[in-house]
Amino acid sequence: MNNISANVSDDSHHGHHDDHGTQEFHGYLFFSPAFTVFIITALIVIIVAAIIGNTLVCIATGLSPNLRKANTSLFIVSLAVSDILTAILVIPFDVYIILTNGLWHHGEAACNIWTTAYLLAVPTSNLTLLILSIDRYLTLSEPLNQFRGRQFMTRGRILCYIAALWVYSLACALLPLTGWEIWRLKPKSVGGGICIFNGSRLYNILVSVLHFIAPALAMCVIYIMIYRQIRRHTRAVHPIDSPVAQNTQASFLLQRNIRAAKRIAVIVSVFLLCWVPYSILSIIGNLCAECLQEIPQEVFYVTLMAGYLNSSLNPILYSFNNRNFMDSYKRLYRMIRRACGRFGSLK
Repeated sequence: MNNISANVSDDSHHGHHDDHGTQEFHGYLFFSPAFTVFIITALIVIIVAAIIGNTLVCIATGLSPNLRKANTSLFIVSLAVSDILTAILVIPFDVYIILTNGLWHHGEAACNIWTTAYLLAVPTSNLTLLILSIDRYLTLSEPLNQFRGRQFMTRGRILCYIAALWVYSLACALLPLTGWEIWRLKPKSVGGGICIFNGSRLYNILVSVLHFIAPALAMCVIYIMIYRQIRRHTRAVHPIDSPVAQNTQASFLLQRNIRAAKRIAVIVSVFLLCWVPYSILSIIGNLCAECLQEIPQEVFYVTLMAGYLNSSLNPILYSFNNRNFMDSYKRLYRMIRRACGRFGSLK
């Protein structure tokens, strides 16, 4: 099972299978052939699209001087790395689990790598978007500060925040492996041939609250405040007593920041839409393990697939209506064409 809290309910599933004999040996995921083909095909497409798309985002950022010096690009690269991690170390194991009917044949270490990568990648994306939202709000709150060179989020601070965020997320992801019973559900992550997310109920609830519910609510509040800031600045652009209106360059920076805030708002909205259904099921599982037995496994995997879909959508959202990304992609395309032309001439 690839669910933080649904794995808590796996404990009851395991007991159910044990009470009826040898069913556990054959696994616990028994999808119809049509659904199996659909979900595996969708996950493979997501893996390929996420790896290619997010790798292109990182390369495009490195090729473009404008993107390299933009503070927002540091957050975008962090999100892209998180999505690549999800595509390489998380989703492939979900495909494997479906093909084996839920059985695990790769040992304790591989199971821990899978679960830790999931618990690292998804919260990191969410918390990065939260910091990015705060950055957009602070930038719009005092638009003249950027023009005067007084930025709230300097490049050095952003790098420190991103590094601290990754360290924090990794530390939280490793808690179930520390051996402390308060964070761990069972002594081993693999039991009866099944890999579980080995967090205690307390751990799962804290992860859900601190890494999804609280950041999601905070981002909603922040973007309501950003919307109010945009309306206030829009009304103040024309009056002569507006300090922004009296400076053409400051007005240009304001409009650019408003466009950037709108793009980030789209990224945040898509992230929440993709992950909210699965997170709701996770929260239900933490609070009422018995309730999950009434929900078909297909529902879990469709909602999980929707969450993973976000990793392949992000590169499209970064590039949408962003001239710097599009110019960088064109430059990369020309470089590849020239390289292919040289290679062809050598033959």
